[in-house]
Amino acid sequence: MRTFITVIMIFLPYINGQVLANDIEGVQEHPMIERYPGQEIRWQKIENYMMYEVPISPVTGYRKIDQWINTEGLVTLTFYRLQSEERTFSEVYLNYLSALEEQNFEILASQMAPDRNGRRVGGTSWIGVAFAANPITASGAEVHTLFAGTSSQGGIGAIVAKKDRAAGTAYVVIAVEQDSKDYIGALIDIIEVQQAETGLVSVDAEAIGSNISDVRQSNIDRACV
Repeated sequence: MRTFITVIMIFLPYINGQVLANDIEGVQEHPMIERYPGQEIRWQKIENYMMYEVPISPVTGYRKIDQWINTEGLVTLTFYRLQSEERTFSEVYLNYLSALEEQNFEILASQMAPDRNGRRVGGTSWIGVAFAANPITASGAEVHTLFAGTSSQGGIGAIVAKKDRAAGTAYVVIAVEQDSKDYIGALIDIIEVQQAETGLVSVDAEAIGSNISDVRQSNIDRACV
């Protein structure tokens, strides 16, 4: 029995590695949300501390969302690709929504836009405004497919959720879209609320910069030689 258990422990990482073989190098899935089967991580950004504006209402005017939650903390942004003609964006969307509800997340906003139009939560106007407030600056990264459709594109949807945990409040912002008939993209932003770590820099307001003056004069002398 001991030999059998040892063999299982050796081969499980290998199996998992095969499942995740198409993830780009250097990424790490956040343990809070497990990916939809078959998804691959194609882009990721992790910031120990970043400000994030969480949108929780529809677009009400020209590029305007009225209700936001301004927060900050550890932010993990992960973009997944699912290449399949056997699944639709709505299936992926509903799986994420039901998983959040089962874990008692508070759903602050959620809606699908099968025609992509309108100002509703999850529509293209909403996606544009929501992520303009939280810009993705990775030029040329695959995550930008979320904002650029194709001739065979389908619907789009978004979920905004909140969870008060013992470790602190967490927000989740998910956008799922049918980029083409065989490509479903999903951007999952996880914000774990916390303050920036401070106290790592010291300031002495009474310090005299005599040494700095000496160095500056020394540099000037060298330049004159």
